[in-house]
Amino acid sequence: MDATKKREWIKCSTMAIGFYLIVYILLAHFFFGFFNLWLIGIVLLLAVSDIWGLHWWISRYGNPENDDYP
Repeated sequence: MDATKKREWIKCSTMAIGFYLIVYILLAHFFFGFFNLWLIGIVLLLAVSDIWGLHWWISRYGNPENDDYP
């Protein structure tokens, strides 16, 4: 992955982490409590899968070798 794609991935990943942090704080404050292990686990799972998916998507975006529609 070149430098521009890596920078783009880092920017998108920080936005995703910020989003899931806000979701966790809101759900924990209003509904579940801050020490609910199910909520912590689900939010962590979603954040990690989102970051991994962003890495996969950005590394293949604009790559002519993996482009199905030339």
